[in-house]
Amino acid sequence: MLGGFTQGADHIYTACSSTDFWKQIDGLVAIVNLQFKLDPFSDSCAFVFCNKRKTAIKVLRYLYATKKDLFTTCTYDTQKDGYNNIYTISENRC
Repeated sequence: MLGGFTQGADHIYTACSSTDFWKQIDGLVAIVNLQFKLDPFSDSCAFVFCNKRKTAIKVLRYLYATKKDLFTTCTYDTQKDGYNNIYTISENRC
């Protein structure tokens, strides 16, 4: 399903409670940092969130690139036929 997106991640963390899917990348980074006490800037980690109805998942991943550092998310909706991958890219604001 999301194997290509999480490929190379040494650790995959899953949020046990539901997450507001209106949150964008900055909101998910804040959850990882403040609630989970983990480093969202680790390129060896992927963070998985699910919505309240448990019908969709969102994966947050930090990607270290040579010219830019960026976060990316991938959303998979289990209610749609096949894979519905939506990639949103935001530049790191460090």
